[in-house]
Amino acid sequence: MNDPFREALLRTVTKTAAPAPKPQPRPQHKEPVSEGENNDIDSLAPVPLGFNHGKYYYLSREEGQVHEIPTASHGANALIAMARLSYWQQRFKGPKGPDWPAAIDYMMASCRKIGVFNHDILRGRGVSYDKGRSVLHLGNRLIVDGIPHASLSLIDSEYIYEKAAPLKITLGEPLTTKETYRILDICNMFSWATPDMGLLLAGWIVTAPVCGALPWRTHVWLTGQTGAGKTYVMSRFIRPLLGPLCLPVQSKTTEAGIRQKLRIDARPIMFDEPETQNDRDRDRIQQVLDLARQASSDDGFDILKGTVTGKEISYRIRSSFIFSSINFGAIQAADENRIVPLTLIPMEDRAGSADQFDLIKKMIAETVTEEFAGRLLCRTLHMLPQIRQSIGIFSRLLSTTMSSRQADTIGCLVAGVYSLISDDPLTMDAAKKFVADRTWIKMTANRTTTDSDHDKAMAHLMEQIIRQSPGTEWSVAEAIKIVKGQPDHGAANVLARNGIRVRGGNLLIGRSHSIIDKFFATTPWARVWDKTILQYPGASVAQTTVDFAGTKKRAVMIPLDRVISDEESLVPTWSAPDAAS
Repeated sequence: MNDPFREALLRTVTKTAAPAPKPQPRPQHKEPVSEGENNDIDSLAPVPLGFNHGKYYYLSREEGQVHEIPTASHGANALIAMARLSYWQQRFKGPKGPDWPAAIDYMMASCRKIGVFNHDILRGRGVSYDKGRSVLHLGNRLIVDGIPHASLSLIDSEYIYEKAAPLKITLGEPLTTKETYRILDICNMFSWATPDMGLLLAGWIVTAPVCGALPWRTHVWLTGQTGAGKTYVMSRFIRPLLGPLCLPVQSKTTEAGIRQKLRIDARPIMFDEPETQNDRDRDRIQQVLDLARQASSDDGFDILKGTVTGKEISYRIRSSFIFSSINFGAIQAADENRIVPLTLIPMEDRAGSADQFDLIKKMIAETVTEEFAGRLLCRTLHMLPQIRQSIGIFSRLLSTTMSSRQADTIGCLVAGVYSLISDDPLTMDAAKKFVADRTWIKMTANRTTTDSDHDKAMAHLMEQIIRQSPGTEWSVAEAIKIVKGQPDHGAANVLARNGIRVRGGNLLIGRSHSIIDKFFATTPWARVWDKTILQYPGASVAQTTVDFAGTKKRAVMIPLDRVISDEESLVPTWSAPDAAS
């Protein structure tokens, strides 16, 4: 009998291997099976998915999970783990039980016929976008376009939705725009450093639960001194709205722990109090930030990890992160471009703070319920095609006045806010008016503009303190300015001893100089500072070695007027695109 489920799955795998001849069970052991029996048998049959480097992949119908079986492990126990013994007894009958050699030959040949297995076809828990459909995978069931689905398989899908521990979520009726304003009201009532931050948090709350279905995923970092209310906002407001979809972690959590816990899931990550008290902690958090950076784009590359067996493990992370700590922990420009800082200030610093906090608690108690969270998610799922479209439109619009990376990051959150206040699909004209009419978007753009790594590295070097004698010290920038005007000043010798020379209108910085290495020792550019500064406008490698107070070194050379200017330069600010343009 034809099996539509199996045929649909077999079509999902790229046909990269040459077809193998269809295996035939040994005729002397094969007994005819009635058509009725065949239907029952096929409901238990494992689905061959392909092979790769001596490993074969099957979907167990009963378990709903994929089995990876090495060539040498294809035995009776491995097959029984995928389907009960009764299936093998009826499908491959032998004189004294199942004909295991025939069964093994058939299964492996079926995988070879399909071709090389691709891990990207596996989908875990969370929300995916599948050929225009929003698919919420709850572990034991799917909800497709807001409608419960009978199984974990989808017709005309290139993905396999693998079974996992169930997430208990009840959707309910989608929230109306009148009801969603409650989220915006509460977000704006928290004590923020700038007015835009509450709206950005609301945008993240909307987009984070459907992170696996978005073309771009923005991360946020909630900061504030002790007593500012970070824990309250995270535990009493954000986490209940995200519901069981979120994965909460804290403190000493590692990148490997998050990655292995997620596997193929697409879930928002709540990271509370990531510690950066020492170099080891900073390295650990930087690895988590690297993971978040990779997760931002849906077009990102896989993460490959080696194993003791010599076979790599591939990961594709599709999560949105929210961090919460006293200080903002992102230092590298590539991280700052993807993480939006949101800063809380103590509420007692403002008049009427006690009454304000009582009102916030009352509104959260009345609004943030399990039913409300489910209805918010239902609305987001219903509007997912529009949200994806809005992200693209806002990103294109904002990219006309800022970097494309910053436009992607802000555009995602703005699209989330827009979905809370409008049921209508977004047009470019509507987007222009929306951006032009809202000063908070301009505020966000100016606040989140970041310097490049080479600018930050150069600024770090210019801030370092060098000393001529006790009581006589300058910053590197001050010493350079002195020497620029007075070449014979004693500051020139101090600079040289610290690996810096001013000569012929150029600034020369010694590569592999021990003092310069110390200046950068605790920065993200510790091992690559010279390569980073070589990206500075006008920078090049000096053609000859340079004498730094008796020590000759190769050097990075930068035109002096690029580094030290006699005039103050104004920092350009962002302005909204003309709504009428």
